[in-house]
Amino acid sequence: MASPSALKPWRMYVRQIHWITAAFSVTCLCLYALTGFFLNNEGLLATAPVTTRVERPLSSALAAELGGVTDGAILSAQATDDIGHLFGMDARGAKVRVSGAKVTINLPDPGKRTTISVDPAKSRLVLDRSDRGAIAFLTDLHKGKNVRPAWRYFIDVFAISVLLFSISGFILLVIQARMRKMTWPLVALGVVVPIAFLILILHL
Repeated sequence: MASPSALKPWRMYVRQIHWITAAFSVTCLCLYALTGFFLNNEGLLATAPVTTRVERPLSSALAAELGGVTDGAILSAQATDDIGHLFGMDARGAKVRVSGAKVTINLPDPGKRTTISVDPAKSRLVLDRSDRGAIAFLTDLHKGKNVRPAWRYFIDVFAISVLLFSISGFILLVIQARMRKMTWPLVALGVVVPIAFLILILHL
């Protein structure tokens, strides 16, 4: 059996993991709670969408590039650069929708609905953007909708941080439980109440 002195460094590392992940997790949880509140109450601060339309000429090279795409495909690097240059925006991660002769490009843009329609007959690209405001921006971040890969990676890091925070907190709880008689009754209450509430609202 390990001596108390041998356990001290181990406990210290657990505490350090807990403190580090606590700072990051609490900050992110506050952001998550705030965006979740607005998602659940979108009508509180709803604003009328601001729409914008911009047209640009469609070059033969870009038309050939877009003519060979399939439904659901990601724009090629060359097409991404060309469209980004034409409209002065970041087109990375844009997805193509093909329906018959109609080609539509959907761009990831939280809080906005941004599409580019391809009109080969008129050799034009038409960008339509509907800006739904700051609340829509926050709710899209909450849902991970219309976001770029960097935000998805951030969500993964956040999830791992919360897991480490929870696991290290539980280990510290086990270590200190013998000094606090109410530890396990309170833990049990914290588990039972949310489950009971969930079962209740599902049957109302």
